[in-house]
Amino acid sequence: MTRVIEMGVPFVASTPDLVTLLAAALLLIGMPLFVVLVLALLTGYISHDATAYLEGMSDEELESMAAEGETDRAGETDADADAEIDTDRF
Repeated sequence: MTRVIEMGVPFVASTPDLVTLLAAALLLIGMPLFVVLVLALLTGYISHDATAYLEGMSDEELESMAAEGETDRAGETDADADAEIDTDRF
C-alpha cells in the first residue's frame, strides 16, 4: 500500500488516528511511569546504601558521632541556631 505523493517521496498509508492515540498514551502514561520507576529505584538504592553503611559502623563510632552532635550545640537555644544559619547565608 505504498503510493507516491509529490516530489517522489513514498508514503505508507496508515491510520493516523490510531498512531496519534498510541503516541499520546505512551507520552501521557508511559513517560511519567518511567520517571516514577527511576525515582523509586534511586530511592531504594540510597536507602539500602545508607542501611549498609550504618550497619558497617561500629557502636563506638555511632556513639562518638552522637556525642559530637550533642556537644556542638550545647548551651545554644533555637534562636541562636537560627541566627547562625541566617548570618552564614549572607
